[in-house]
Amino acid sequence: TIERHAINEPLAAGARITDEEIRVPLMEEEAVVEKRVVPKEELVVKKHEVQEERTVEADLRRERVDVERTGDVNRVDEPRNDRL
Repeated sequence: TIERHAINEPLAAGARITDEEIRVPLMEEEAVVEKRVVPKEELVVKKHEVQEERTVEADLRRERVDVERTGDVNRVDEPRNDRL
């Protein structure tokens, strides 16, 4: 007897032969449509120099570290007076 069954999962391309039966997968062609990104055109953005002065008011945060020397401590970076 010959039976036809729908296939829900991919099978190997070759026939499978056992003592009781021979299974032959039937193939068909189907069109596969896909989209892919290809370069079409280029956008060029040119820059030109502009000088502008503005007065800006803002609160600035500042961090300060207090170091306590205990014992024999060798401090590498002594504070400089030229910093704000």
